[in-house]
Amino acid sequence: PSRFAGATMTIVNGFSRMGKYYDAIYGHRAAFGKRAANVERFVGLTRQVLDAGCGTGLYCAHLKALGIDCTATDRSRDMLDIVRAKDAALSSGTKSTSAKIRCLEADISERSWVLAYTAPDGSNASARFDKVLCLDVLNFLPSVAAITDALFALSLQLSPTGELLVSIPNYDSYAALVDKPQQG
Repeated sequence: PSRFAGATMTIVNGFSRMGKYYDAIYGHRAAFGKRAANVERFVGLTRQVLDAGCGTGLYCAHLKALGIDCTATDRSRDMLDIVRAKDAALSSGTKSTSAKIRCLEADISERSWVLAYTAPDGSNASARFDKVLCLDVLNFLPSVAAITDALFALSLQLSPTGELLVSIPNYDSYAALVDKPQQG
């Protein structure tokens, strides 16, 4: 269960319910543009990226528009439905691209998802990505063991020279903004 505000729903159900609001909350912040630019620099010339815990696919959609294939994983089927809708819209729009977004429903804290993965060429071998994103995801996992399992599973997705980009929100900085005394 979520530790936020005494909520009794699981985090998955919470994100499933907020899916239609997710982009309004996270995608329109001024910070998204800066973060998207940082992701672009990280990805560089890579043509295929894994976004682990993709949410509604904000970064996948951004990368697809740049011509980069993205595999989107999330444990919320509702969130992945939104990713698929974005993929279809980008594929049929005036600025369509041949890049693809591939969706995989998976819990990154379970090591077994790596074994169940089917590579883009259709083989059952685990894929090897040069770049893996895991942005604002690990903080939602329930334990240090789950975080360790997730990082291990993500490491199995990396090519020998691959890189993993992880971000974790600094809630203390948010609290400082909220708790800041008002100047009168």
